Amino acid sequence: MQRLLLAGCILILWTVSCKKHSTVQTVHTPVPFLTGRLWKLDTITINPPAIYNQLSASDQRAYDLALGWEKGATVKFNEDGTVTCEGDWDFGYYEWRMIHDSADIEVLVSVGTKDTLFNWACDNQQFTYLRTFSPSFDCTMVYH
Repeated sequence: MQRLLLAGCILILWTVSCKKHSTVQTVHTPVPFLTGRLWKLDTITINPPAIYNQLSASDQRAYDLALGWEKGATVKFNEDGTVTCEGDWDFGYYEWRMIHDSADIEVLVSVGTKDTLFNWACDNQQFTYLRTFSPSFDCTMVYH
């Protein structure tokens, strides 16, 4: 009986002392070149293997609308984890964090949904990421 009680205590202590590991980064720290700068959307390109002429009529319309509405939009990733959107188009982003070991950026949209900016890259000249427009194509968003 004592052995069973001892084993139960050890099991409880082991369960309580285990730490959960997460790949989501919740601490907001300055990211070189990304944070603290106002980025203006300059170019939206369709990623291969898709090309414009291969897209369905609805996908062509979605791409054309993005070119018309979103080009010229600005976004600023603040060090405190907030996002500022301005310019010709407001994405509605208000908060951001790194996910997938900092390979992607998750942004919260003002309507309570999330968006993911995949495979982001940034230097002192430009900021880019992949964005899924529909199941049939992705685009690269290029900011300066």
